[in-house]
Amino acid sequence: MPGKLQLLARDLLPPLIARPLARRFLDVRYTGRYRSWSEAARDAGGYDAPNILEQVTASARAVRDGRAAYERDGVVFHEPDYRWPLLACLLREALRNKGRLRVLDFGGSLGSTYFQHRAVLSAAKELRWGVVEQPAFVETGRREFINGELSFHLTVDDAMRTLRPNVVLFSGVLAWIENPHAVLDQILSHESPAVLVDRTPLTSLDHDVAKLQRVPDKIYRASYPCWFLSRARFLDHFADRYSLNAEFPQLDAHVPGTNFGGFHFERKHPGALEP
Repeated sequence: MPGKLQLLARDLLPPLIARPLARRFLDVRYTGRYRSWSEAARDAGGYDAPNILEQVTASARAVRDGRAAYERDGVVFHEPDYRWPLLACLLREALRNKGRLRVLDFGGSLGSTYFQHRAVLSAAKELRWGVVEQPAFVETGRREFINGELSFHLTVDDAMRTLRPNVVLFSGVLAWIENPHAVLDQILSHESPAVLVDRTPLTSLDHDVAKLQRVPDKIYRASYPCWFLSRARFLDHFADRYSLNAEFPQLDAHVPGTNFGGFHFERKHPGALEP
């Protein structure tokens, strides 16, 4: 069961922030009930379509250059908006480590979550944010967005070695990986002090379900295979070595019969953060 922060209620989110943001993405549709990832992938466009990288890059430049507050999935927003449960967990990890926050952001695009929250996280004594992404995103990130805090990495091993993170973040990415359980096992083998899993679709079934996600044309034309992960199977990865410190619902929770969950896990016997 969750610990001290057992549940961060959706009602704690400022409604004037939450509702417009949620409505913007309500047109995303999840269809089908495929027997496997590969079967769903045959009907999908995929993540490597050039139009996706082009739009995300243009939106990220607008944020970097101060012409927008943040972007999400290539959509630009002009008013600041913070994911408060996520921020609370990140700041807790900074406090537990003498003000130092080192984040490995798996599948973090061109630093979307970093740019969205850097105004608050800049109060940390040390902030380092490393994104692990596809080669095309890493190349663009290194060419245009790298700075003293933000870096881009092709592999988990490289990011672990370079950053020595005290938090691993999966934000809206874990269910969109062909082998999410293998990725989780790889990450957890490094024994990071904390793991944050955000915006992840879960089901109460005892097995994962493959679906097709269709993005509305007003965002960009794309479709992806994705998993609705078995909650029990997902939590089993953490049972032995991690405690569930907090669980929070998500704005994305608009698919009947599912819950888009957020989780904050902390290692049961953490070592000291290396300098």
